[in-house]
Amino acid sequence: MAADRAVEFNQQLEEHRSNLTANQLKRARKKRAKLFQQALTASLADGCQPAAKRTKFSDDEWPEPSMSSQLQDGSTCKQQQQQQQQQQQDDSLWPSSSYDAGSSHSRGMEQLLQQQEDSAAVQQQQQRKKQRPSFQYGNYHHYYGYRIGPSGFEDARLKVLDASWFRGADVLDVGCNEGLLSLALAVGCCCRSMTGVDIDPALVAKACTNLSRTRSELTQQMRAAVAARWIKALTRVGFKAGNWLEQGCASNKYEVVTCFSVSKWVHLNWGDDGLMRLFHKFYRCLAPGGLLVLEPQPWKSYQAAVHKQGGTSAPFYKPEQLKLRPEGFVGFLTQRVGFELVQQLSAVSQAAGPGAVPVKGFDRPILVLRKPAALAN
Repeated sequence: MAADRAVEFNQQLEEHRSNLTANQLKRARKKRAKLFQQALTASLADGCQPAAKRTKFSDDEWPEPSMSSQLQDGSTCKQQQQQQQQQQQDDSLWPSSSYDAGSSHSRGMEQLLQQQEDSAAVQQQQQRKKQRPSFQYGNYHHYYGYRIGPSGFEDARLKVLDASWFRGADVLDVGCNEGLLSLALAVGCCCRSMTGVDIDPALVAKACTNLSRTRSELTQQMRAAVAARWIKALTRVGFKAGNWLEQGCASNKYEVVTCFSVSKWVHLNWGDDGLMRLFHKFYRCLAPGGLLVLEPQPWKSYQAAVHKQGGTSAPFYKPEQLKLRPEGFVGFLTQRVGFELVQQLSAVSQAAGPGAVPVKGFDRPILVLRKPAALAN
């Protein structure tokens, strides 16, 4: 009967629970629920039907089976076969309890269970890799929180950048991420305008949120004259989403272009040609006398980026395919593009002072280059 089968299945489940994997236990619970539902349905059906009238026959008076009874007998056989098949499926959900722990059958069953568990673990790991977000363009979220810490936005680079470079200037920040550094420069250096661009629309949305939050916080401090000046600076701040390398840009438009920790990702995704195009585009969009503030990542971080993206489908160039190296950027920018090197800074060495502990991740050179004032290409 359905009820007996459901009870028996439940007993077997409780007996073998400790030997089941998570997936096997899930399947068994679903099966138990189904069996109890079938038992409940059968019980309700039996309660709604009248008891059948019984006719007594002597041994020599049994009637010949009718066509309907033959069909019922065939149906009964079919049901029995289905029940046997179902019982076999139920038994396959857990290991047999009738084997001796020291027998070869026991060892084989233990190996089978171990293989099932290993296979499930591999599948789960592969699924986690598929679900892991891919930051192909270095578009890490919470990047500044990871680099600087949760205590606040205190970027060492702000201490070494000369505010006079940005004061009253139209500034473009390529690869602005969540816009925190863009906002700090716009407010702290009183830029005439600040435009941040990033390839990740989600990061640009966060940058816009940070802009609104900063404006709201400063509005609450309107009693201070300096707050009014900052709010005025924020009215000329904007963020855009898109691949700036592939977008058009008017010539001689900006007095300052900043590009912090972006060159590696352009290099890995678009190769030497893409990085050279980026450098030439910086030159074209700068006004004569304009400044490029470039923070390139060191070569050793290229291999780390490729290794980190190993579980994704990021179509990176292999480091050995790249001929232009970070140590050669200054030579290319000055000899091939036309810039003049103004200064080479280190955010840690110049801001922290002698004997200070370096800030992890920001001990990178910052190149400051100028487009000659006599040329206007």
